[in-house]
Amino acid sequence: MCGRAANSQRLKRAEASVDRRRLEDGLRLSARDLRHHIGLPAGEQISLTDGLAAPADPGALKRGEEGAIARRPEILLLQSGVQAEHLQAAMKRGEMLPTASVGAGVYRADIEGMPGVTNALVFGVLSVPLSDIWTASHEVASQRAKENIARKKLADTQDLLALQIEKAWSDLFTAWQSAQVSESSVEQADVNLKEERDRHANGLVSFSDLLGAQVLRQQALDRRIDSRSDYWLKRSA
Repeated sequence: MCGRAANSQRLKRAEASVDRRRLEDGLRLSARDLRHHIGLPAGEQISLTDGLAAPADPGALKRGEEGAIARRPEILLLQSGVQAEHLQAAMKRGEMLPTASVGAGVYRADIEGMPGVTNALVFGVLSVPLSDIWTASHEVASQRAKENIARKKLADTQDLLALQIEKAWSDLFTAWQSAQVSESSVEQADVNLKEERDRHANGLVSFSDLLGAQVLRQQALDRRIDSRSDYWLKRSA
């Protein structure tokens, strides 16, 4: 039994060594590819100094939701479109209105031996576009329809954006809760690994049990990285 356990431990160590070598090769090739893309000389050491900070409660950001729809560029563009269609409709209605022209004239006649005469003339002209009134009325109706379509599109977009914003906030708070769970999982995995090390040092558990605790801790760390990354992406959105 002891020989079988020892063989099992040697096998697990060999597997761990192979996995470590595979990871080191992957890191080396990834660093080489990164140096190539950012223009660093071959062999230049790359040190990653940035990291994923622990997630913070996003509740303080909630006040930014107020007025978020009105600040969206697509809403501002659609509002400008509605205003443009409204002005076009007003111009079409103006073309149907009568036009009035008012003028005035003054002339004076002076004849030798006779008193001078001054006359003034005031006149007005009212023009009604009867010949084009049918065409103009249809153009006005068509322009009003375009204005209504623009308003409907604006309202629909506002509703869609409201749903999008609500979903973004929901996803953010879900990511925040998931990040808290992952932090607790890492803490629990650390405690479990420490206990397994103590037991292994006292001969109470096998090396396989210690490796299992290390694997569980690494899995918890991986999940924490994923949850932190997801949280900051959702927060950015």
